[in-house]
Amino acid sequence: MRRLASITVALLAAGTLTVALLSASAQGSSTATFDVVFDNARGLIAGQLVKVAGAQAGSIENVTVVKHGSGARTSYKARIEGSIDSKFMPLRANATCTIRPQGLIAENYVECDPGSPPARVLRAADGHPPTVPVQNTTEPVSLLDLFNTFNVPTRERFTLILDELGIGTSARG
Repeated sequence: MRRLASITVALLAAGTLTVALLSASAQGSSTATFDVVFDNARGLIAGQLVKVAGAQAGSIENVTVVKHGSGARTSYKARIEGSIDSKFMPLRANATCTIRPQGLIAENYVECDPGSPPARVLRAADGHPPTVPVQNTTEPVSLLDLFNTFNVPTRERFTLILDELGIGTSARG
């Protein structure tokens, strides 16, 4: 009988511990949303990784095209909607984000620096969550873009320029 009572107490203790751990992990896993505006979101799709200060923080939820500016200065930008673990918030006014490749030819991800504490905290506005503006974003030069600079028309023009420079400087020491 004592053995049965001690087994019951042990099972109750284990069950209580399990419930406590599950509720603690559920409370600590809340997410926060934010937006980033890039000139170009080439290679970014929903589900890709978002890192904050080098740590895996969340994922991209959506990529949309938005109108930026007004009148003659209207252009289109890419708005990246992301969700990250709330422990990486808040983002500051001097927060920066960049698109980075995961490898030489692998998919891309968004890397953000949350900014420094003296800067003001980014707040939600116009129905959007806190947004890192396009002035604080960068995107890498794609390896394909680099190779495309040497496509046939560019190569022919470059050859012509070199030939003309050679003729223009011939016999001049």
